Amino acid sequence: MKFGKRTRDDIVMDDAFTAIHDDASTGFLRQTFGDSARADHEKNLLFCVLGCEPKPPYGPNQHTAKLLLDLIGQAALQSTPSTLFTVSMQVYDVQKGEYPVDWNAYDGFLLPGSFASAYDTDPWILKLQSVLQDVIVAQQRPMLGICFGHQILAHSFASGRVVKVPTGSRGGRYAMPTTAAGACLLQTVSTPSLYYTHGDMVAALPETAVALGGNQQVPIQAAAYYTTQADAAALQQESVDGSSMLPKPYAVTFQAHPEFASTRDLGMYRTLELILDAMQGRGDLTREHRLKAGKDAQEHFEEVQKDSVNVMASVGSLLGWFP
Repeated sequence: MKFGKRTRDDIVMDDAFTAIHDDASTGFLRQTFGDSARADHEKNLLFCVLGCEPKPPYGPNQHTAKLLLDLIGQAALQSTPSTLFTVSMQVYDVQKGEYPVDWNAYDGFLLPGSFASAYDTDPWILKLQSVLQDVIVAQQRPMLGICFGHQILAHSFASGRVVKVPTGSRGGRYAMPTTAAGACLLQTVSTPSLYYTHGDMVAALPETAVALGGNQQVPIQAAAYYTTQADAAALQQESVDGSSMLPKPYAVTFQAHPEFASTRDLGMYRTLELILDAMQGRGDLTREHRLKAGKDAQEHFEEVQKDSVNVMASVGSLLGWFP
C-alpha cells in the first residue's frame, strides 16, 4: 500500500483555509466549507474515494475526487448552513488494487464512474465486486455510488444485473422521474434534472434494494440499499402510506453524475463536455446529439446544479454525513 494511513486526527481545522489542499503524492484532498466567523458548529468528514478511472476525461482519480469534494461541500452547507465543514478525501486507485488498510477511519465511501463495464471480467473488476460484498454490504458501510458505481454495486449481487442500454448510449441533461419511494426518500422535486453519460444500465436490483427513479428507457436510475429485504419492503410501504419513519439505507446510488454540476468550469466544461466529445469519437453519440446535448447542458446549468446539490444534500443526511 503506497498511501500513508490517515485518520480524523490528521484533519486540522483552519478558519482561513478555503482552497483545496491537494497532495497528489498521497492521494489526499481537503477543503473547508462555510464561514468560520458565523458558524456555531464544526464538523470533519473523511471520505474514501474508490477511484475506478485513471484516464481522462473522467479521470484521473484525483480529478474525479475534486468534483466530488466540491459537490459534497456545497450539499453539506445547504443542509446545515451554520456548520463549518472540513471535507477530506483519501483517493485509491482500485484498478491498481489499492484499498484502505483501516476501513473504520472513514465516515463514508464514494464509488464513482469508469469507462469500464460492471459485467467485464477484468481482475480488478472482479476484485472490486468481492470487496463491495465483503466490506460495504456485509458491514453496511455508508456509500454513494455514481454511474459505474451504481452499476457495479447492483451487479455484485447474484440477483443484480447490468446490461447495455437497449436504445443506445445517453449523454447530456435528462430528467429523472422519481418513484414513490424515491420522492419520499430523496425529498426533492419529482423529476430532478441531472447530467448523464453512459452506455450501460442496471436491469435488475437485489431484493434488498429499492429503485428510486427511472423511466421506460432506463428503469433503474437510482437505488437505495438496505440490510434486509424487510427494510426494503418497509420503504416501499411507508412511501405509499406517507409515514415519516423511513428505514435508513446504507448505500444510495445514481446512474446520473451529480458531480458534473459541482462547478461550471471543472464539472461541465472540463469534464462533461470532454466526455461527450469522447462518446462522439467512439460512435456512441452522433455529432448532432453531441452538439445539442452540450448546448442544452450549458443553458440549463443552474437548474441542474440546484437539483444535483439538493439530491446530494438528501443523500448526505440519509447516510449520516450531515447533521
